[in-house]
Amino acid sequence: MIEEGLHTLLLGDSSVTALVDGAATGELRGVYVDDVPRGARPDYVLVATLEDDHNNTLDGGDGSGAGALFTAEVEIDCCAVRPGDAKALARAVLAVLEDFEGAAGSVTIEAMILGRRQSGTDDPLPGEDHRLHVETLPFTVQYRP
Repeated sequence: MIEEGLHTLLLGDSSVTALVDGAATGELRGVYVDDVPRGARPDYVLVATLEDDHNNTLDGGDGSGAGALFTAEVEIDCCAVRPGDAKALARAVLAVLEDFEGAAGSVTIEAMILGRRQSGTDDPLPGEDHRLHVETLPFTVQYRP
């Protein structure tokens, strides 16, 4: 649910799409949810929800009714062949999402709280000759469906 809203926000921003658009080269690149499709080439963004739950209410309700507030732990990986490109992609994603409040697809985001950023490098995939540089942006997201 929330990952689709974040996907919509990121695809709607020209600074992000300019960095992941593979149309000119015919490559499959972009912003993906939960999994990267076979054949996708860096640079891309991967949005994954690690945990998603509704908040219980003080009146004893389970908090899952209309207008309920949900809290999700979301990880956004900005992946590129070159470390500088991964960092540039992470900066573009942060410009869109950090402290964002408002409509995002079918949800309304109440708060986007950035956690501790991480940088890393993945080993090459079979048949690939380059390492994948990853900038991970963990967010706690409070939203209403």
